[in-house]
Amino acid sequence: MNWFALILLSIGHIITDINQSAVPACLPFFKKEFGLNYAQTGVILLVTNVFSSVIQVYFGYIGDKKNMRYLIVLGILLASLGVAFSGLAHNFYLLLVLVAISGLGVSAFHPMAFNEASNYTGANKATGMSIFSLGGNIGFAIGPPLMYFLIYKFDMKGTLGVLFVSLPIVILIQILLLNKKTKKTENKKINLPIEFSVDRISLLFLILYILFRTWIYFGLMSYLPFKYAMYLKDQPSFVSILLFCLLAGGALGTVFGGMLADRIGTKNTLLTTMIMTLILNIIFNNIKNEVALFVFAFLVGFVLISTFSVTVVLAQEFLPHKKALASGIAAGFAIGTGGIGVSLFGVVSDYFGLGAVFYIIEVLPVFAVICSMLIKKPKPLKIYG
Repeated sequence: MNWFALILLSIGHIITDINQSAVPACLPFFKKEFGLNYAQTGVILLVTNVFSSVIQVYFGYIGDKKNMRYLIVLGILLASLGVAFSGLAHNFYLLLVLVAISGLGVSAFHPMAFNEASNYTGANKATGMSIFSLGGNIGFAIGPPLMYFLIYKFDMKGTLGVLFVSLPIVILIQILLLNKKTKKTENKKINLPIEFSVDRISLLFLILYILFRTWIYFGLMSYLPFKYAMYLKDQPSFVSILLFCLLAGGALGTVFGGMLADRIGTKNTLLTTMIMTLILNIIFNNIKNEVALFVFAFLVGFVLISTFSVTVVLAQEFLPHKKALASGIAAGFAIGTGGIGVSLFGVVSDYFGLGAVFYIIEVLPVFAVICSMLIKKPKPLKIYG
């Protein structure tokens, strides 16, 4: 396992996902700035998820055919520029364009970065990929409080602050990693000689599992600020701390999930963690004590997102010779499709109230549990040599 390369890529992942999580965190500010309703904030989420996730499949497809490692740094740059200038937008439509540019950068980064990271994982694939995925979840955790701080400190123009973080990282990754040729690692020697069967039904259930997981995660991340802003108007910091607990739990859970999957298997990990999510999520959405809210936000994030790298590894096992495409499906299309579903929560909120959104979020883990039970791990058909 090449720790230096994985950590460097993980830092790039941090920066990229700071920008990805910045948009949902900024929704209350955008809503106030442009006088938007919940349905219009849902449109912002829709644009974000289409451009930041669904399009990843395309980048994964072309990434498997051509050497496009430069998309790693270009993706970080575009993701940062879109968010940086979103605070300077003069109208709602320009805001959508900037959000789309940022999302395009996120889409360009992920498939190629996941593919690059897979070259350095060694024999413990789930653990190695969890190190890279950890960066993304740290970025998601840092994004909301960072944006709250920048906007409260410098008003909407504070979004420009993300450039001061991202530009040095872009330069470091280009010089220290991408200017060098990729070395074939132990991971490739182990996995390339094995031909796997492709169970399309199981792959479909895996995509559905990721979709439901995304609805839960993005639903909580996007609508918790609205839920508690109604009751804590004089405590804006409460929401940012609550989101930080949720996302920080997800960051730490990613490493735990990777190690667990290397020990008990990917399918068992998916099933166990989603059953725990079902129980914890119901408790989290119905407690009132502030300290307990922080604790359960952390626990929900920990178990829910612990399977992020696990699902990417499983997708790459279904498509072992198309790893960038597999990453685009698992970390892009499935998540993006789930994100599009979350954008419909805005319509639900306008017609039935925020409470209806959280009832839906409580039920979704049941469907994910069913999907995890129906997934069959790919079996090797032939081992060469």
